Amino acid sequence: MPTDKQPVDDIGATEKITRRVLKRSNYSTTDLGAVAGPDHGGELAIIERIQTGMIMSEIYPISKRRKAHSDKVALRRWENEGGSMDEGEQ
Repeated sequence: MPTDKQPVDDIGATEKITRRVLKRSNYSTTDLGAVAGPDHGGELAIIERIQTGMIMSEIYPISKRRKAHSDKVALRRWENEGGSMDEGEQ
């Protein structure tokens, strides 16, 4: 989809560069890197856009479903370690 900032011809070129960068990194955003060549500046710009738009996992808020699941897992682990009392001991 054309934008005001980019002519239509540049969008196709940007898409090709983006695909090349992602394929070279085996579609892993942590391994993105630009190579020397005529598209080096374009690759750097695309990599910067991708990394700017990413939310890193250590700052990503935990979902309610995942939090509930982690609480259940922690409780089971605590019970398996002898932390809970038998009904007769209460």
